[in-house]
Amino acid sequence: MNYHDTRPPAFLLSILIVLLLPLSVNAQQPSALTHPNKTVVTKRVTVVEAGATTAHGLLVVDRHTTLVSKSFIQDGYPLIYKIVPSVEENKAPPTSEEFIRIPLMQPCGLALSPNQKTLYLCDTTAGRIFLHDPKTGQLRNAITTAGMPWNVRIEKDGEIWYLTTDGRLHQYIRSTQQTSVVMNKETKQPVEIPNAFDFVIHPQTQELIVTQQQPARVVAVDRTTGRVRTIAEAGLTNPEGIDVVVLDEDQVVFVVADTGSNKVFALRDRSRPIEPVVMLDGNPLEDGSPAAYPFTLPICVRTRPDDSTAVTVTARRPDGKTPLLMTLVLAIEVE
Repeated sequence: MNYHDTRPPAFLLSILIVLLLPLSVNAQQPSALTHPNKTVVTKRVTVVEAGATTAHGLLVVDRHTTLVSKSFIQDGYPLIYKIVPSVEENKAPPTSEEFIRIPLMQPCGLALSPNQKTLYLCDTTAGRIFLHDPKTGQLRNAITTAGMPWNVRIEKDGEIWYLTTDGRLHQYIRSTQQTSVVMNKETKQPVEIPNAFDFVIHPQTQELIVTQQQPARVVAVDRTTGRVRTIAEAGLTNPEGIDVVVLDEDQVVFVVADTGSNKVFALRDRSRPIEPVVMLDGNPLEDGSPAAYPFTLPICVRTRPDDSTAVTVTARRPDGKTPLLMTLVLAIEVE
């Protein structure tokens, strides 16, 4: 699995609020997903320089707060979480700072409970998911996982799902404090998606939608039967982050960050695999002119809880030195 930096560090991590310089840009020729009498377009893109390293996890709490997890050593701390202002609005960032230290080894995936009172932190090396109280800054307890957790999702009813580095999908049952793995009912074996990177829960079918780096594709896993089907494959080279945008009752769009092609794709779930539509392209245009939003290494994708049409993506400037947070605002246009 291509995890960019898997060195296990040794001690604590910091959470701090950092100041960003926002730059708002407008989509000139938005890409579109067509639908009978409707088109899904990239309405607006906002870009800020994040001042951080390659992200391993991303969580958009609200329009004012975004959490980024990453693995690198700075000032003796092997891992740092940074809380940064939202990139959705072009406003001056807050001036206050807050430092919270949490004893984790290798934090990756992040998730927030539906009531926003519990932050779930995947510690991959430790094999645990820690529960953190955002108000007090204290760890409540930890879930010992079956394997090394890489990403975590919380359902509306508070149930916990997580993906481990061996490509298995698990549900942590709170009432019994036990973990169950998704099984293939025919083979009686656990379902494994080799080189899986991220996943999201389908809001309509309740399937687990997983990005697979190699072979490059997006698959849907039936949590009951363990059946795996391909949603998209053509056009993808190294899909990593994924999240879902619910635009209306009949419009569910999955947004995928493809590190290999430096593109952000959008796709719908259809009865057969389809080619994703490019919603944001970080590459120079064919005539040699720069793209509207030049970037490289798009990795993590997350929507905002109060507005899923605002999709934040972690990336870097083309030189690879300046980390970015990019927010795409998707919208429906009636033809």
